[in-house]
Amino acid sequence: MGLCMEKEAEDVYDSFYNNPSYGGPDNYYQLNGKPLIVYWGPISWGDDLVFSWDSYGEDQTYGNCFTMRYAAHVFSGTYGWNILPGGTQRHNEVEVVSPGWGFSGTNPVLRNCGDFYSECWNFVLRNPKPRIVMIAGFNDYLERTAVFTTDTSNLIIDGEKWYGHNGQLHPSMYWDMTIDNINTLRGGCGNG
Repeated sequence: MGLCMEKEAEDVYDSFYNNPSYGGPDNYYQLNGKPLIVYWGPISWGDDLVFSWDSYGEDQTYGNCFTMRYAAHVFSGTYGWNILPGGTQRHNEVEVVSPGWGFSGTNPVLRNCGDFYSECWNFVLRNPKPRIVMIAGFNDYLERTAVFTTDTSNLIIDGEKWYGHNGQLHPSMYWDMTIDNINTLRGGCGNG
């Protein structure tokens, strides 16, 4: 697995980080003085990934160009993907917020008219601030983590529609909440 990680790091370095067509290094998020690369895998893979990289005895030229982190279920310290019903987990480096989560054949984490997303953000705001607040999905509609404005009126399942507590659809509700909470996090005033 270490070789696979090295090859992926090489591809990201050449195709994106060091590619002026994508803005080069100035457009890549830095963590601990290096560009951040996040590897995904179920949580047991996360442990395997860390072990695989640490024990990989071959050339690590490209992997060592990056700060490596791991994504899996949203457990403390992971860069999340599918949030669990317990919501945001406390960590000094990264905390993940999400309006919900669901994918065909899984038990969904319901949006509950925005309450779940509010609970995630409230957890972040009432605790010592992490270095990074990661929004699980800007426009991932397939896994129901999107926050960007969208019309959900034609969706078949009511649980996928973005209703507010007033029973009305709110296409921009999650985007508005995102902006408001980011402003609050930065020390400004939110809109609501």
